[in-house]
Amino acid sequence: MDRFSEMRAFAQVMEQRCFSSAAETLGLSKGSVSKQVASLERRLGLSLFERTTRQVTPTDEGRVYYDRARQILDETARADLIARAMKRASTDWETLRVIAEPEIVDHVVMPRISGFLHSMSTVRLDFRSCEDDPDAEGNDGWELSLTVSPAESRPLAARIIGATRKMLVASRDYLDQEGIPREPSTLSLHRLLRHAGANERAWRLIDEDGGDVPITSGRQLLFQDRRSQLAACQAGLGIALLPDYMVREDLHKGRLVPVMPGLSSRRQVISARHPDQGTPSRTAVLFEEFLGQTLVHDG
Repeated sequence: MDRFSEMRAFAQVMEQRCFSSAAETLGLSKGSVSKQVASLERRLGLSLFERTTRQVTPTDEGRVYYDRARQILDETARADLIARAMKRASTDWETLRVIAEPEIVDHVVMPRISGFLHSMSTVRLDFRSCEDDPDAEGNDGWELSLTVSPAESRPLAARIIGATRKMLVASRDYLDQEGIPREPSTLSLHRLLRHAGANERAWRLIDEDGGDVPITSGRQLLFQDRRSQLAACQAGLGIALLPDYMVREDLHKGRLVPVMPGLSSRRQVISARHPDQGTPSRTAVLFEEFLGQTLVHDG
């Protein structure tokens, strides 16, 4: 059997935990999907699923194989998408609508965009804010979405173009007045600048060994957006937990300093995706490629 077909059948079963649903998605019979997965297991010499009459559960080997298989399937689909997009002709003036949260535009896109604008001088960029869902009402017509999320929760069709972690930062004035915390437990004595949209009562950080470290405090300021959170931190009002791309320049210029650098959030990824339907414009694909290359270079 075709290795690619086997891999695609396996991935669908893995994602849906059901042979019948996977077969419906692929437009195949349940028997055909079962045969392809069985053929893959024979070729690999191992079991990818534990099957019962009620459920399909991946084995440890199945989970590891899925991570690599998903990358191959995504890259194959992406190659097809790029080829179709590059075939499309560009108009003299073209508007590219990008859905992204303001802090991504401010700190990820804007510092890197001049090279793209220089090479694509007839492109209009239209940035739209989006808290969660780029497909929400009022966001029709977008061609590229930029999001930050845990790697495991990114949309399947999204391409990872960068990585980030949140880190604790504060101004020197604040630390001079309130003292420098030396242990996680002493953070509870400080004023924490929290993003209200995070919907959590405590910061859940990890230490250098990967252990969970919950942080909370009765002294808090809540903000609806991270721009205000950053401004309050710069003004010396407390300690903030912010993405590294938002505070990199402030740290370099000394406006902010790291607080307990051994603590951070878990790794998140910066992802780019196009709408599920249709072929994106040549400009959308080129802009995504440009961002991906510059983020890797800036590393």
